[in-house]
Amino acid sequence: MFAPLLQTQLAKDAPYAWFLFDQAKQHARYYFVDFQEQVERLEAYLDALGIALMEGEPVENWLASDDWGSAFVLAVLGIRYHQPRLFDRALDQLKADEATHYQEIVDACLWGKSEKIEYWLLRCYEHPSPVAQQTAIAVARAHASWLHPSVMQQVADNPAPAVRIQWLHWLGEHQAQDHLDFVRQHYADEQPDIAFAAARAGLLLGDSAGDKALQRFAVENNPHLLDAITLVFLQADNPAHAAEWIENLWASPDLSMRVKLYAVAVAGLPEQVERLFPAMADPETARAAGEAFTLLTGADLDEQDLEGGETCADCEDDIAEQPTLTERRREDPFISDWEDDLPDPCPEAVAQWWRTHQTHFKLGVAYLAGLEIQEENLRRILANGNQRQRALAALHGLVKYHQPWLDCGWPIGIQLSK
Repeated sequence: MFAPLLQTQLAKDAPYAWFLFDQAKQHARYYFVDFQEQVERLEAYLDALGIALMEGEPVENWLASDDWGSAFVLAVLGIRYHQPRLFDRALDQLKADEATHYQEIVDACLWGKSEKIEYWLLRCYEHPSPVAQQTAIAVARAHASWLHPSVMQQVADNPAPAVRIQWLHWLGEHQAQDHLDFVRQHYADEQPDIAFAAARAGLLLGDSAGDKALQRFAVENNPHLLDAITLVFLQADNPAHAAEWIENLWASPDLSMRVKLYAVAVAGLPEQVERLFPAMADPETARAAGEAFTLLTGADLDEQDLEGGETCADCEDDIAEQPTLTERRREDPFISDWEDDLPDPCPEAVAQWWRTHQTHFKLGVAYLAGLEIQEENLRRILANGNQRQRALAALHGLVKYHQPWLDCGWPIGIQLSK
């Protein structure tokens, strides 16, 4: 049915479309409408492969198992056309050291409407791969009722760290107060990833000991530093407390400037905005400072003509001589995947914008995307903000207003059902 050239193109382009979708999940230059467009592009490839599958084409043989997104494609087709062999083939190729594999199966399970989602999640949990097992719990974070009773009875005893981490997240996000003792047992776990997941769950469950355990991750360099800082500021009970945290973070010589800029953004206090301006004048941190300014104030550097200057990414040196992202992260692990794609702010123009608009911001009041943090405004940000702003809005909704957990990287259908 499909010419060999078209088969080859679909086999490469469909998985790569998933990779682009995955990259868009947290990208600050993607607004919700852009994210939807990325989903539609991926869906078009899935439709084409579905047609081939229904015509008897061996679609699974077209895909290279080592391509990012191939497990996602197989799993989606397996669920959509109820072909367990395709779904199981996706699970069989999972590898713990492949960073995308776990997320590919999560996205596949959440991609479309399935009246039998528990069936597929049970297949994940009963699979010998811990990557598949953790997927079952991760997907159930979207809807508590999706966690099969037989799984709930076993998961707490599952020795796989990845499974235990997802279980701790599930417990916190779904207010499982009856499991608080289990959560508390892991605050001091020897594995930092488990200890952080437990601290996060404890904080969401309102346990003061969990709050204290989480604060330990917010004061020194570790892979969970930004997430911990975010939760610390969301929990700050007054502006003075938030300002004290900012002072302490900025006084630390060991923390990256990018961490400090992010702390100002997530605290949301207009009286702290001017801390961002010196970093905008430094080519190394200009784009990160601009992103922090946008997170807090809602200013669009592109649309409002606030770009200018020249950073390392724009200079005329031979690009081959410039350090790669991996090399730069050896110096600063907090450089985001998307930083080089961000607008380069003009410090003078941004400062002038702030002088013009700062009277619209009340001192001592926290803002996100230029809006005072309150329930109705968070809904507006979820509908109209960029992916970074939306992620923070969803977390505010969970922590402050007890709204259902929403991951702004989920496929569109599951987001709109919340």
